[in-house]
Amino acid sequence: RFKPVNDELGHEVGDKLLQSVAGRMRKSIREVDLLSRIGGDEFVLMLGGGASQENVSLIADKMVHLLCQPFKIDEHLVQIGASIGSARFPQDAEEGEDLVKHADMAMYEAKAKGRNRHVPFSKDFEAYASEREQMAAELRTAIADEQMQLLFQPRLLLKTERIVGVDALLRWNHPERGVLEASQFIDLLMDGRLGEMAEHWIFKRVCQQLVAWGGQCGFVLPVTINLSEQRFNQKELVEQIVDVANSIGMPVEMLGMIEFDIREELLMKRPEFALEQLGKLQELGIRITLDNFGSGRSSISWLQRFPLTGVKLDRRLIQEIGEQKADEVLGAALSLIQALGYTTIAEGIETQPQLDFLTTKGCDSGLGYLLRGPITEKEIVSVLEELA
Repeated sequence: RFKPVNDELGHEVGDKLLQSVAGRMRKSIREVDLLSRIGGDEFVLMLGGGASQENVSLIADKMVHLLCQPFKIDEHLVQIGASIGSARFPQDAEEGEDLVKHADMAMYEAKAKGRNRHVPFSKDFEAYASEREQMAAELRTAIADEQMQLLFQPRLLLKTERIVGVDALLRWNHPERGVLEASQFIDLLMDGRLGEMAEHWIFKRVCQQLVAWGGQCGFVLPVTINLSEQRFNQKELVEQIVDVANSIGMPVEMLGMIEFDIREELLMKRPEFALEQLGKLQELGIRITLDNFGSGRSSISWLQRFPLTGVKLDRRLIQEIGEQKADEVLGAALSLIQALGYTTIAEGIETQPQLDFLTTKGCDSGLGYLLRGPITEKEIVSVLEELA
């Protein structure tokens, strides 16, 4: 994604990166092919001479691989990725405009499936795309119309079942579709300016709740918020946090009750920058949890240097408990985190065998429907009164 590059390194580096991307793709195509940039960070490649679906997929997969390799821009090593959608003439459309539109639909499907992949067009995408366009339009007014809501999932110590914190979960009270979980709309919400507005709203709402709970109960619990790559990469992140706290009269020291969940792969993309940014957040007292540990490549040396409070295990590791190899991997991961001195957190605990295994292996805390489901802002008050 190019926006974080522009935000952090400047538009000059962003422009050079676009030129390098075009150059890398141009070297990999034939004379009969046509490559064009159509705006922003989007390119169109027209394959000349006809191509089977198999050949299209081979070329697209090759492009994804090429664009996932790091780019050296001046003194910066920049890593991006690519989501590719394809459409074929005349199978998928007979008019050029429709062909591009269908390839665009397929590209957004590639993004929705996790990015850095190729997806060919399917007729099923048209109805889906129409629904998504409608939902995106509705999202633009959802925040202003106060249709968004936060629920809070308690995190419990596994040995004592005492609540030690909560994770903030976003819900959309849609006027027609009912209550929607974040997984049903988060990719639309986090794409561009809407994502910035939503994260600002979530952070401000959490701050307001901490102040309210503190006033009502004289006691609060740490609240965990997911921090996106786009927001983490903003140079003015710390200033924005302080501005929000000041705007609602929140004591700066209360920021110590906020914990950011930051994905493992995000920190490892640019570890030097991540270390600097984490240091600034730590100075505010904000806690940092490494999210999705076990989902990507980590460097033990960097994990030792990052100012982390805890490490949250990837859900897939929890889901695979009971399989011998998976149990060995999870046991080793827990031992490593414990050796580094970080709190261990398991997410998505849904069965008793999972809970028993994690408790036996010394996992500190966890979340999941087996332990306790999400609760409302008002229900948190009862929990705080019990704990105070």
